[in-house]
Amino acid sequence: MTKQCPYGRSPIRALRKAQSHELSRRVKQAEQSNKFQELLLAIEHKPFLLTNPDIFHYITHFQYRDSAYGSDLLPLALAEFPDLWVFDEFHIFGPHQEAAVLNSMTLIRRSQENQSRPRRFLFTSATPKLDFIEQLRSSGFNVAEIEGVYVSESTPGYRQILQPVELEFVELKDTDTPSWLTEMAPRIQEILDAEAKGRGLIIVNSVAKAGLITQKLQKLLPTTVIVKEISGRIDRQERLQTQTQLKDADQPVLVVGTSAVDVGVDFKIHLLIFESSDSATIVQRLGRLGRHRGFSAYKAFILVPGHTPWVMARLQEKLSPDQRVERSELTDAIAYAFDPPKEFDEYRQRWGALQAQGMLTRMSRENAKVSQQVRDRMTEDFQRVYPQNLESARKQWFALQNHDVGKATQHELLRFRGGSTLQAAVWDNNRFYTYDPPTLHSVVVELAAADAGDIPPTLSRALHALVLKWLALGNPEAASIVHASQNSPLSISGLLGNRRPSGTQVGDYFYFRIGNLDGSLIEPLLRGFEQSETQTLILADFPFVLRNMYALPGTHRLAGAADYGLLSHTPQVLTDIELYFLSPTSFKQNQGVQTFPLPELVFNSLHRRWNAFAPPQYQLAPMEWNALVSAYDLKTHALKLEGGAEIGTQRWVRYRFHEVEAAKMATILANFAFFSGVGRKTSMGMGQTQLAMTSALRQTSKPKKPKQRKPASKHHLTPK
Repeated sequence: MTKQCPYGRSPIRALRKAQSHELSRRVKQAEQSNKFQELLLAIEHKPFLLTNPDIFHYITHFQYRDSAYGSDLLPLALAEFPDLWVFDEFHIFGPHQEAAVLNSMTLIRRSQENQSRPRRFLFTSATPKLDFIEQLRSSGFNVAEIEGVYVSESTPGYRQILQPVELEFVELKDTDTPSWLTEMAPRIQEILDAEAKGRGLIIVNSVAKAGLITQKLQKLLPTTVIVKEISGRIDRQERLQTQTQLKDADQPVLVVGTSAVDVGVDFKIHLLIFESSDSATIVQRLGRLGRHRGFSAYKAFILVPGHTPWVMARLQEKLSPDQRVERSELTDAIAYAFDPPKEFDEYRQRWGALQAQGMLTRMSRENAKVSQQVRDRMTEDFQRVYPQNLESARKQWFALQNHDVGKATQHELLRFRGGSTLQAAVWDNNRFYTYDPPTLHSVVVELAAADAGDIPPTLSRALHALVLKWLALGNPEAASIVHASQNSPLSISGLLGNRRPSGTQVGDYFYFRIGNLDGSLIEPLLRGFEQSETQTLILADFPFVLRNMYALPGTHRLAGAADYGLLSHTPQVLTDIELYFLSPTSFKQNQGVQTFPLPELVFNSLHRRWNAFAPPQYQLAPMEWNALVSAYDLKTHALKLEGGAEIGTQRWVRYRFHEVEAAKMATILANFAFFSGVGRKTSMGMGQTQLAMTSALRQTSKPKKPKQRKPASKHHLTPK
């Protein structure tokens, strides 16, 4: 494939690097200098600047300071200097970074709008994000999309940018990636040995898997083949050594990596093997192969898990064996067969507005009168992007600074990337690295129908048995304890998703959620899931296959994590608490069952579950609630279980607390309800609950009322 290139390329000699390590080095070299002064020097005297987005972000968000200068000097100097800002490979960033860049662009535009020179921003990506483009348009930017002009044959005026590639989609029916690579080791060696300096890259979707595969291949392949790992646990120095070996080593080099290889490394390879992901990631990774000349042939393997048979079926609809296709046609087939990238629209509205208010607040600290006009114009722009959340975000930003947790939240929001404090460390094969393990989890499991037909109206008992099976695979003793417990640490939703009136079709999407109150259970649960991910699941005589599991915050709208300490230090006490009961909810009262969620029933239920699993230092004292029900919209629903129908209440209730201590404890427990559930049979789909009013830990706007549905046909954790 070739691309039109009407201009030659000349080296940029006057280039000033502003990377973090380079910046620190220059500060050490210079006498009586600091980062603020070195950045100002570079901005004012160099015609080209190369930096990472973090430094750009910290400049435009007024986070570099020097007592001799105003804090607004550096961002305004940066806004005035360049005519063009280029964000390369911007698709690798998420909604948090997109919101931060939009803030910076708005500052630059509004602070320089009276200047004659137009300011332009260029985002380069092979897979542009349409939602981010729309957000730019909403804020008032003039957006133009520029597409390359490509041909597939040698043509005057074009230069070749990609080589022909032989591509094979591999369905892992009864195996997994490490096992398949073990079997393929002789073939991999053969492909590498076919070139004078063989170079290959394997990309997998987890750090643990990358380490395991690296160790396996180092034993299976001869010592003449260099096998190296690049992942999140490999430090910068070792990565640089691997890159040097890729460039200079005379023997074959094979790199095993994770998504860490997607950033900052241009691999000159002729062999590429990678696990499938979403459609955009597949296109991006496939583009790593064939960039460089010098090899006689280029080979790619895309590994498709066996539990997604519809992917191969869809590919076969668009592609034929031994077919020659152009990249554009292949890209369309991939988009048709694989899932699109996960988008997090709720993040932009919930947290993006808060980020914007944080930036406006920093601008107002110095030269407030001078910056007032710029801030007013920026506010107008932000109002178009966040029409419902901007004013409430302003109030919330100021409320956050009254508490330590709130201040920490502000700090994280004004960073370009997230971070955490050290809570745990791992020593793995002479390698030390850290992670931050929470103790409360909300895990989302995606399923797909493996057959057509009618799914039973309830699968609560089958889902409960499935979760215990996974737990038993990872830790049989833990599963036995959970099974025998009268107070389960697990809450499990019903099967969620849209059921067709005409019956389920193969590949239809469903999911359910697991709430976990015991941090020691998450590792065996995930391990059991991994052992089952290639198997067909039979739930009440209907077959499903596993699509994915989301355990990390931000990977799915219902995935989350927290710990008892964080919830205990709530930055905001709510005197009015609105809880949304998302599945039928009921309580034991005396010798009967109560369906109305009275304050003492709801909060005593949460109080008992908290004290059953929280560490001793976070145990809650007994409490007389003395709360009132100030408003409600409730309706009873029947949930069909194997033992008969269970009647419970759904929709919302607002509780009012007049005593500060009761309100504080109730706020803690209301946030805890997302993980624990409320009332009876929470491990059978009942009692799924969520805080509906704004809180500092979970900014959840009041849900819309869901449409009425037939009893027990399906539950919704969040309203549509």
